[in-house]
Amino acid sequence: PTVSITGPSNGAAFTAPADITITADASDTDGSISQVDFYQGTTLLGSDNSFPYSFAWNSVAAGSYTLTAKATDDKGIPTSSSPVNVTVNAGGGSLPPPWADLDLGAVGAAGSASSAGGTFTVSGSGADIWNTADAFHYVYQPLTGDGQIVARVASLQNTDAWAKVGVMIRETLTANSRHAMMTLTSANGLAFMRRLSTAGTTTRSALTAGAAPYWVKLVRTGNTFSGYRSSDGINWVLVGSDTLPMTATVYIGLAVTAHNNTLLNTSTFDNISGP
Repeated sequence: PTVSITGPSNGAAFTAPADITITADASDTDGSISQVDFYQGTTLLGSDNSFPYSFAWNSVAAGSYTLTAKATDDKGIPTSSSPVNVTVNAGGGSLPPPWADLDLGAVGAAGSASSAGGTFTVSGSGADIWNTADAFHYVYQPLTGDGQIVARVASLQNTDAWAKVGVMIRETLTANSRHAMMTLTSANGLAFMRRLSTAGTTTRSALTAGAAPYWVKLVRTGNTFSGYRSSDGINWVLVGSDTLPMTATVYIGLAVTAHNNTLLNTSTFDNISGP
């Protein structure tokens, strides 16, 4: 048999509590389809044994989810679809569109984000943005192709000397995604960070001095990602650059990790421009 998810589309975003109808096409050239099962990760959500194949997944909480459908034919032979990734954003936020926000990775406390008068206030928990997977709060929007983001880190709460905030581009909204980030730490200066492969290690440039308030910029040109710093938003210094192949559509925005999973780090950004 063959099977594919026809809705929602890959990369679709919803607002919690979300009602998501999952639909699928399934066929069998030498027989018939007896059942289609719908999964989130390895969890069976529901089944349908008659065309059109669908399942109503209701009251879905905020988070990132991977959906698949498995079709079984009349001979008992199963086939699974390609995965579809969807994001459910926290409701009740006050971010201007197209901005959205969510916690990524294993955070100890739920983060949040709001905007007022051009200042974004972002609260994030999490152990770190480092190693093979991240834990932080992300304010983001989609970016297709080349682009950049500029922001002034107006304030950075000192939840840890390595608390990190800054501008980021991620390939996916998963904890182990490839990414590039121009980061400002609470007490260790600035660095250009990147994870070159999914679930790979994270590397950074040499640390340079700087403390909030401070400007950061991240630029994507083809597969080249470059991080810049500035004390005044006018004169920019290249901190680091690397080749990092990503899909055409990525997620660009503002990241905050407390570097202490028992705390929330509340920091502010202003003078935001891009992508």
